[in-house]
Amino acid sequence: MIFNCLLLLFLLPNANPLSTTDTTILTTSDPTKPTEMPLVDCYSEIKGQFIGKAFNDPVTTVHCSESVYCQKMTANYLSINGETHVTMKGCDEMSIPGIFEGIECNYEGCFEQTIKEELYNICCCRGELCNDSKEWNTSLHLIISFIIYYLII
Repeated sequence: MIFNCLLLLFLLPNANPLSTTDTTILTTSDPTKPTEMPLVDCYSEIKGQFIGKAFNDPVTTVHCSESVYCQKMTANYLSINGETHVTMKGCDEMSIPGIFEGIECNYEGCFEQTIKEELYNICCCRGELCNDSKEWNTSLHLIISFIIYYLII
């Protein structure tokens, strides 16, 4: 019973009975990727300053017509072109025309990439609206799990 309760704590926040999954499939011949992958909806947002230009776009939901990954990218650096402290969310491969060409996701997970001596942190995920910030939820789950564990012992 306790195991079931703990399992629900981790599964329920990600379950959304009102969400609909598009059955659109992206077919690829890239040998490093599955041959068919469902397209996803992602959160889209640009907040902060990118090479000296300010962005404060509100969070929206976008359907990724050519992408199977959602992406979240952060960058913090100072260059001769301007200061950058930005968080971007969107479909893989996010770009800002004339400013940033984007970094492609090839797998789920986080990685760092350096472009022109500037460091970018990129997280890629596959799933509906998976590119939000769940750090608080994860911390809450851990705290509740520890409390339940110590109440049992």
